[in-house]
Amino acid sequence: MSVIKNILNLNNLIELLKYIVLFLSILVIFTFVKKYILYPVEVKGASMEKNLKEGDVFYVNLVTDPSHYKRYDIIVFKPYDKDDPATKNDESKELYVKRIIGMPGEIIYISENDEIYVEGKDGQKTLLEDSYASSPNGHGINWDMTDDNIYETIKLGDDEFFCLGDNRNVSRDSRSDKLKGIHFQSILGRYAFKKHINFGNNK
Repeated sequence: MSVIKNILNLNNLIELLKYIVLFLSILVIFTFVKKYILYPVEVKGASMEKNLKEGDVFYVNLVTDPSHYKRYDIIVFKPYDKDDPATKNDESKELYVKRIIGMPGEIIYISENDEIYVEGKDGQKTLLEDSYASSPNGHGINWDMTDDNIYETIKLGDDEFFCLGDNRNVSRDSRSDKLKGIHFQSILGRYAFKKHINFGNNK
């Protein structure tokens, strides 16, 4: 009987170890995905309304190659001084959520009528039909062009993006000196999908 009991105890122990290994494997995979592939970001402020509201949580794809970014992608970035690499890993810097409007190497023109034109490397100038942009009340583009920090012409470097918040009236974005050209190394990733169920306080 003692032999049978020992065998049963051994089988139980093996089963328990299997569950422990399975649990640890799932935990490792979840941690890897959260840290290196998908990362939750909570929207702060109203600069991306009407499309993203304050308190919305969405996931960012952290492994997006810079060359895969497209116009109108929503990205998350930290302000980064390319002449001072140490600023890239500065944890104290806030995250920005904006939409890509201008691509590397392009020239951005903002007209007196608040229209945005993009000139590509081929020299062709195109009027952007930006359907994402909205005023605070959600009706069309409406932004103040009298601010001293708003440039009518912005030449982007080969590693820079021009990004705007969808809610133009309240967004602090590439119309300012600090964020005029978003260096691709400052980009954490691209919007993947919105989190619809809140399991906790994710930042």
